[in-house]
Amino acid sequence: MVSNLKPQRQLSAFRRSVWLLLFFLGTLLLFVGCGGSSKQATTSTGPRLSLLQDTYDFGTVSNAQKVVKEVEFTNSGAQPLMIKDVLPVPPPEGG
Repeated sequence: MVSNLKPQRQLSAFRRSVWLLLFFLGTLLLFVGCGGSSKQATTSTGPRLSLLQDTYDFGTVSNAQKVVKEVEFTNSGAQPLMIKDVLPVPPPEGG
């Protein structure tokens, strides 16, 4: 009767190995699939606004001071970029 337990344990270990292999293959396919979709999103044929500098340090500014900054950008897309309206950004609450 003891001899029957050993093949069952081997079969159980084999099943665990198969499940682990399937899990890792599924995870790999998930990551490969996600990587492919992000490449498609970045290869747009439309207009694309690219800022020459994406952050600006204004230093310490009081509430009474008015700060103005000219922002430089380019159209790095394949189609014309049309800017129809520019809205001011409200100051943050409490700042």
